[in-house]
Amino acid sequence: MLVTPLFASAQNYFVEGRAVYSIYVRTEGQPVPTKPSGSYTITIKGGLIRKDINMANGFSNSLIYDRAGNSALSLQSDKRVAIQLDPSELRQKLNRFEGFRLVDMDGSETVSGIQGNKAKIIYKDGSSPEIVYSRQWTLKEPEIFDRFPGILYFPLAFEYKNEDGMIMSFKAEQITSAPVESALFRIPPDYKIISHEEYLKMNK
Repeated sequence: MLVTPLFASAQNYFVEGRAVYSIYVRTEGQPVPTKPSGSYTITIKGGLIRKDINMANGFSNSLIYDRAGNSALSLQSDKRVAIQLDPSELRQKLNRFEGFRLVDMDGSETVSGIQGNKAKIIYKDGSSPEIVYSRQWTLKEPEIFDRFPGILYFPLAFEYKNEDGMIMSFKAEQITSAPVESALFRIPPDYKIISHEEYLKMNK
């Protein structure tokens, strides 16, 4: 393993744009399927972050973070509601993933036409999942990727392993650094804003 040097000159900061990933779902011990099970889109505009997940089984969810306003909302399209979330609680869920080390491995890999570095994420608990990432852009927002809080560069291929043994593999299909519409970070006019407690009552 080796540590890759940082850019020696000017860096390309990714402050506005979109990253689209295909999602492949499997259980531990199974190979990665050839057909994706859904898509994951991250849209960034300064301190505004939107995360959209759409699965083939019909599940969908959108999260909107406003770093400047310290707010977070979950949009539920089936009920047309925007659920207010506590940003501090969301950050607490990331605690066990913080403080990781990104250690480069020999070799590189091209993902959807983007050249990436192979590396391992070394967590404090000793686990070390592999990742492919690109140094083409430098990220400024620390909460873009839940399992890699504070990562500086764009992950191109990575996996999330859940406690139930389910593994979600993500593969970047497109990363575009370009202006995005501000309307994407606004609550649709036909949505009702409710608290998380109200949402729990609705589902009893």
